[in-house]
Amino acid sequence: MKITKLLSLESVPAPTLLARADKIVLTFDQRVQAPATFTTVAGAELENALGETRPLEVDDVLVDERGRFYVIKAGVETILKVTGDMDLMQQAVYALTARGIRVAQAEGGFALPLNDQLKSLLENVGLTVTPAEAPFEPVPLPRHHGGCGCGCGCGGHHHHHHDGECGCGHHHHDHEEGECGCGHHHDGDEECGCGHHHHDHEE
Repeated sequence: MKITKLLSLESVPAPTLLARADKIVLTFDQRVQAPATFTTVAGAELENALGETRPLEVDDVLVDERGRFYVIKAGVETILKVTGDMDLMQQAVYALTARGIRVAQAEGGFALPLNDQLKSLLENVGLTVTPAEAPFEPVPLPRHHGGCGCGCGCGGHHHHHHDGECGCGHHHHDHEEGECGCGHHHDGDEECGCGHHHHDHEE
């Protein structure tokens, strides 16, 4: 049997149908790079015939050649749980998501995939990083037009405010120039990378 289709959000069937669907449990790396063969919770072996497609997300729905549904779930793996000062964590999440690194909500902080380099970087700025065994369920990426593009999981649902919020827990401000990615917003065209707030002063 072959998996031939990944459903779009608009095509996902009713929850009552999905409740009876078999599950496919994958780690984060397996969702990013899908295996050649899927093994379901019920023990079925399914060939991956999806071809070129986007990375899989938790709760995605796959369809086999007979039209049966399979729901993607997150498997237990070693992840990093990050805790510490709230402001530091917010800055870290902003910087990570701006660089396309997926993060997940976790009790007292956030989680991210196992990565020794990121662990060292976060510890160097004063955060506590602890390996843990748990499913990694990252905040979903925006899948609709008009998303903020920060990977924060806002789903593209935005309200237009001067200081808009994308839903990731951070405030986004409109500036003519870009942001340095350090977790702070800067006015002006320079990027100092020092992690401080900069203000423009008139002559």
